[in-house]
Amino acid sequence: MSIFSKFKSRYTSAQLMLDANQAHDQGDYQRAANLLEEMLRIDPTRTEALTNLGNAYEKLNRLDEAEKAHRDCLASRPNNHLAWTNLGVVYERQGKEDAAMECYLKATEVNPSFWGAWMKLGLAYRKQQDHQQAVVSFKHAIAANAGNWRLWALISEDYEKLGENRLAQEALIKANSLKNTGRA
Repeated sequence: MSIFSKFKSRYTSAQLMLDANQAHDQGDYQRAANLLEEMLRIDPTRTEALTNLGNAYEKLNRLDEAEKAHRDCLASRPNNHLAWTNLGVVYERQGKEDAAMECYLKATEVNPSFWGAWMKLGLAYRKQQDHQQAVVSFKHAIAANAGNWRLWALISEDYEKLGENRLAQEALIKANSLKNTGRA
């Protein structure tokens, strides 16, 4: 392949990625999937395209394909915390709660500062009625993203389930304060 051809394919794949991200943001998941599939035909080394494709498939309820895309990404990049988290979401949607939990745990191991994986882990513990572990997970999420009012609201609910009414109230006040200031 000539230098020009390599440059052209990289430009094309980069443009396809931008277009796919825009389609995804607009809720046009089928178009996003189509663009990402094309991109991967041009440049199969783009593992972020696999993660994004898995997300598009998940939104389209094509869960087996979403699982495969995330697994393919992890085969190339086993320390991709986003792929681990997204695979966990797919497993949850498939009713594979234990597998989802394992993915969230792996994501937090790979990137301990990724609040999204900690939040998902906390929600998974909550589904198991393990409010103590949910609180621990939400604390990690808050440590990484203290300005997120939703995290404070989540931890407030689990504190309440544990009978920690003072902590629940304090967390709820913090959530409302952040929400009223328009922060995420």
